[in-house]
Amino acid sequence: MFDSSDEYVDKDKSEENTNEPAPQVSRLLEIVVYILVTIGLGAIGIILWLGKVITMNKLVKYASLLTLICVIFALVFGWNLYTKEIILDEKIVTVHVRPNDTFGEVISQFDNANLLSNSFLFKLIASLRGIDRRLAVGRYDFSGDISLRSILDDLASGKVATILVTIPEGLSIAQTASIFFKEMQIDSSEFAALCYDTTGVTNKYKLPDLEGYLFPETYRFPVESDAEFVIDHLVKMALSQVETLREEKTLTLNLRELVTMASIIEAEARDGDEREIISSVYHNRLKRNMLMQADPTVRFALNGIRRRLFYKDLEVDSRYNTYKFKGLPPGPINSPGLASLAAAARPAQTDYLYFVAAGSGQHVFSENLSGHNRARDKIKMEKSRSKTD
Repeated sequence: MFDSSDEYVDKDKSEENTNEPAPQVSRLLEIVVYILVTIGLGAIGIILWLGKVITMNKLVKYASLLTLICVIFALVFGWNLYTKEIILDEKIVTVHVRPNDTFGEVISQFDNANLLSNSFLFKLIASLRGIDRRLAVGRYDFSGDISLRSILDDLASGKVATILVTIPEGLSIAQTASIFFKEMQIDSSEFAALCYDTTGVTNKYKLPDLEGYLFPETYRFPVESDAEFVIDHLVKMALSQVETLREEKTLTLNLRELVTMASIIEAEARDGDEREIISSVYHNRLKRNMLMQADPTVRFALNGIRRRLFYKDLEVDSRYNTYKFKGLPPGPINSPGLASLAAAARPAQTDYLYFVAAGSGQHVFSENLSGHNRARDKIKMEKSRSKTD
């Protein structure tokens, strides 16, 4: 699974009112100052009185002791405020940190949601820890028992709300876009437009488009991720996997050819154990300069139709029609998974040139056309017999 949450924004900016504590904080500070001043005055009075009856050395000791008591009192008081919990139970309170927000604006969101027991202390500790200058952009969800300490810890670690999104193998750009719309409300049209933006894709990835390069995997994304962010992570994952396989010394396919071959295998192999054998069929046909005759490429040329193919479909004038044009099609027809990529890179060693679907996701493989025709006729007879039964 891929986990991504690394977008940050600096918070060196400030606004006029961000240094002013809220009214309730001002009142609290007045009380704190009053207590400390009272203790201080009392300490001074005691020290002056003791100065009449004890020596200077003892006076210094008592003064130090009283100062220590005041410091301890202030620390205990501050720690209680810092760790004091607010109970939200099952209620979820959301705070958004946007790219251009100042830390004062973030504090205002916490204040408005009544999440801070002491805004001044919150801001002070955030400043000391450097949190106010480096915040992870995103949505933060708070529930259960929270405190100033737990909130600051979440902000410091960039613990933004995330969502798991699973992309299955063999999907097209449009199908992948629909998943991100359903799971993360990312606009499907914008998603597809970015994938087919020839100029942008070429400049960034050195590819004509991203069909085939949206790697299928389970990802964890910040919930407020945009289309460009998620696409970038899917493509980088795909390129990383492909580059690893391209280190195979016996591999004769370039990057795009490897992904294209893998996408055809992905579309054909319903039984995962057959991937390497199917790969061997297509590799063998290419070596003999034969037409690949891969049905999934024709379906792709016909805008992804899902019905069974008719003979007239095999006449479609498209470079993706591998019944008319030799060699691999111009590009991938879906985004293949790692198993199909590996099968494309490491085909089984066979002499098979044909295969026909036998039902239940499996195929019958043959080394020559006569054997293929016999297998096909046998499967047709078995299907016909099962219907009459």
